Amino acid sequence: MMTWRSLTGIVLVLLLDSTALAAYSVAKLKSGALFARRPLSDVSMNGESYMLNEAVKTHEREFSRSRESPFTFEYDSRSLFFNDSFQVGQTFCDQMKVGVTSVFSIAPDRSAENMLRSFSERFQLPYLSGSHVMAGAERGAGLARPFRWSVNIRPFFTRAILALREKLGWEKITYITDTDSGTAAVKELLSSDSIADFEVIIRKVETDIVTSHENTLKQLKAMDETRIMIDATVRGTFTFFKAAYDLQMLLPTYQYIVLNPAARDYDALKLFTRGGMNITALSISEVNSRQKLKFASRIQNASEPLLNGTYVELPMLLAYDSIAVLREAWRLTNKEQALTDLSPTDFQHSCDRDKIRTYRANKTLSTFMEKLLGMRISGVTGNIQFDSNGYRKNLSLQLHEISYQEDDKEIGSWSEEMENFIIKQNSSGLSSTEGEVKRELIITSIEEKPFLMMKEPEPGAKPLEGNDRFEGYCVDLLDMLANELKFKYTIRLVPDGQYGAENEDGTWNGMIGEVISKRADLAVAPLTINADRQRVVAFTKPFMNIGISIMIKRPQSELPGPMSFLDPFSEDIWYGILIAYCGVSLGLFLVARFSPTEWQDKVSYDDMRVPTAAAAGGGEPVYKKHNDFTINNSMWFSLGALMQQGTDIAPKAAASRIVGGVWWFFTLI
Repeated sequence: MMTWRSLTGIVLVLLLDSTALAAYSVAKLKSGALFARRPLSDVSMNGESYMLNEAVKTHEREFSRSRESPFTFEYDSRSLFFNDSFQVGQTFCDQMKVGVTSVFSIAPDRSAENMLRSFSERFQLPYLSGSHVMAGAERGAGLARPFRWSVNIRPFFTRAILALREKLGWEKITYITDTDSGTAAVKELLSSDSIADFEVIIRKVETDIVTSHENTLKQLKAMDETRIMIDATVRGTFTFFKAAYDLQMLLPTYQYIVLNPAARDYDALKLFTRGGMNITALSISEVNSRQKLKFASRIQNASEPLLNGTYVELPMLLAYDSIAVLREAWRLTNKEQALTDLSPTDFQHSCDRDKIRTYRANKTLSTFMEKLLGMRISGVTGNIQFDSNGYRKNLSLQLHEISYQEDDKEIGSWSEEMENFIIKQNSSGLSSTEGEVKRELIITSIEEKPFLMMKEPEPGAKPLEGNDRFEGYCVDLLDMLANELKFKYTIRLVPDGQYGAENEDGTWNGMIGEVISKRADLAVAPLTINADRQRVVAFTKPFMNIGISIMIKRPQSELPGPMSFLDPFSEDIWYGILIAYCGVSLGLFLVARFSPTEWQDKVSYDDMRVPTAAAAGGGEPVYKKHNDFTINNSMWFSLGALMQQGTDIAPKAAASRIVGGVWWFFTLI
């Protein structure tokens, strides 16, 4: 029988198990996400929405493995047209009905952003925005916080751009963008107090349309604008530089600054720096590189066909960081107020007040907003902190020089604390003087008269060094280019003395191999352009064209003579025509002789009978057989057909007509 002592032990075990289960209970928090839906005519419809959701799920998987987490996330993701105000409001209300604890969105225009913020304030629901449309004045320090329930996780670089411009002393810049965020940044740039000190040329291009970039670059080239800032998507940035390459604007005299931090993560940007072009790019300091690499790897290796060829853009990085921000804020909230006894039903709310959020849920959300504004984490978009107005603060940026031959080099830095940009003295990509370029190019060449020759020093003089050792056409050409394009160069003879041919293992020797292996920037030499070499390197327009020619004696003109009409045909052809003429004439004569149809009765008045005495009234006619195709007439008929003139006689019999028709066809040809 079960004793009282054993029964007590069972009860204690059950109590301990229930306590353990309560200790490991997990709160389920639901968050909302609103993404832009593209028009039906766009084949990549919902592509951005899918990629942002992938970023959300990737981050969630990493945190869900931790047993210490007292809560889990469940996302309610929806796509909509932000230009439809009714749909924006209805979708926000629908998400509140399912009990979301926050909403994340990247509204593309000011109207939608203001509506989402207003709904957030009205119903006291935290709103995380990645939008770019709010003006700079709304982020000014010391202003009263207009929206207490929303924060913006997008980093803004306008102050850094102004500081960089002031540091370099540029009086004029060209601003290229393909996004609405770039347009908003330009508006903030133009609203700054220092805009009176310099001139800004603004051009907006279409992301994937090469002609749009080419037309813009042609205008800048005609205006002689060489200082260009590109605030575009990663795809738009690469399209821009491809158009610049086609227009031969990748020259050392041009200075390009890439403002999109996501573009520097791709090695393809290095390919455009071949030949000494200056490209510098902004990057965000204090980036969580480990998480960023994991996220980028998942996006690039996704099996969905929708993502093939997709670049990791800044909106995807913001979506990734939004999860980190929410989790950190909820973690801090849980320390002050337990979340284990909360469920999505406690947070359910409706715009028409049919369902009202519980008091405990409202208190939890208020605590959440306090922790959100006071938190600090390192994400894939750098240090994440918020000021009193809910915008990012304490940003730190780095300026990198993109190099084709080596790793990117940090040449400058900026932070909100120091306000100004610090440029290192040994940086070669940027200059404050118009047209000044400090980079030195390595030129590979080969000794070949008269293009490149070794210069003999004067008797008793010191041995020549550097470029002074060489002379020739290539040296003169390089001197003119260096003087025009403002660059320095060093000539190096190719070690193996070869022009460049492909080896059996697929590598190249000679000057082509020097360029491919990055040991030289350019090859300037009498190098023949062929298809195999064009496959691996890019050639300029040739400075000398030498082709294979055939030399013949110039024909002597003669005065026309009496028989010059025979010149069009050779003697053999004329003899052939004569034989054919005679043969056809003879054949026509014989066929007409043997054909009864060609013989006709004809009156012969010369042979009329003499009348008798009894018939003194007159004579009687005599009829004789006659053939028109005598030998003379046959030759005349053939000659008339040959000269395409015709005659007054024509064949009547079928056989003679066949002979005549064949001859006519011959003369026609």
